[in-house]
Amino acid sequence: MLHAGLVQPVLAIVSWSVALTWAVLGLSGTTYWFWIRFIPMTGENILLHRVILDASFPGNTWVIDPVVGENVLYFVVGVVALVTLPLVTRSLTLAHWAAAAALLSPGRTALLREEVAALAASRGAAVQAEDRSLRRLERDIHDGPQQRLVRLQMDLAAAERRLERDPQAAGEMLAEARTQAHDALEELRALSRGFAPPILQDRGLIAGLTSLAERSPVPVMLDVTIDEGREFAPEIERSTYFVAAELLTNAAKHSDAQTVTVHLEAPSDTELVLRVQDTGKGGAVFRDGHGLAGLAERLHGLGGTLEFDSPVGGPTTVTARIPLTAG
Repeated sequence: MLHAGLVQPVLAIVSWSVALTWAVLGLSGTTYWFWIRFIPMTGENILLHRVILDASFPGNTWVIDPVVGENVLYFVVGVVALVTLPLVTRSLTLAHWAAAAALLSPGRTALLREEVAALAASRGAAVQAEDRSLRRLERDIHDGPQQRLVRLQMDLAAAERRLERDPQAAGEMLAEARTQAHDALEELRALSRGFAPPILQDRGLIAGLTSLAERSPVPVMLDVTIDEGREFAPEIERSTYFVAAELLTNAAKHSDAQTVTVHLEAPSDTELVLRVQDTGKGGAVFRDGHGLAGLAERLHGLGGTLEFDSPVGGPTTVTARIPLTAG
């Protein structure tokens, strides 16, 4: 109300008057030599150039033609006014902007409140994503390695009971138990790769993505425009690797894709971009509580975003943007 009812009207009148006066001064000064001939000169006319000379140089006896003196003075003033007119109008525009920024934009308290709310939401998203990941890990361990280890324990107990009376059958059961132990070990390694793969810690993000591409059941084209030796914060590398792993898994399970392209770039020093595109059937839907929503929450915890595009008929493109300042 203060801006619309008082400051803006007063500022508008002042800025309009100054800008119009400045423009008229420039135009009238540069054309003074033309239109002054239509105004009669009398002895009562005050010659401005004479006033300036007498004030600047008291007692001077210079004789200057009044018409020439006035023409030169007004022409110089007009040229100066026209040259400085853009600066004047810009200054007036900045005055309008400053008044609007001071009265209409949110104050520092409001900005801090918004930042705190954003940080709280980001932390909440990170906690939810971490909780979902832990629950998934617990479920995968229960459904996979744990069942195999229970079976292994039972097979070893049975082989121990048969060892004396039927060594051949006990040997077969021990061989099957060895297979169960190998499968359980492979499943545990696969689970560990999904969360903290050793190659990611030892050789970095690019080597981790290369390993993902080599293990994918769908052929993967890896396009990396980042130097191989470049390092990022551990949480950024883990999240980028996890997002790529989930997207490649989704493409292999649901998209019927023939190929997948994984593109990694850092277009600036403040952002890392991961783009995964498959040649599948498309039509994927972003639903709360499902895989893509979990990825979005995980990125939100780092201040990043997940962009999703999957028209019917394909291709499906998912773009993850992670701010490097998060690390």
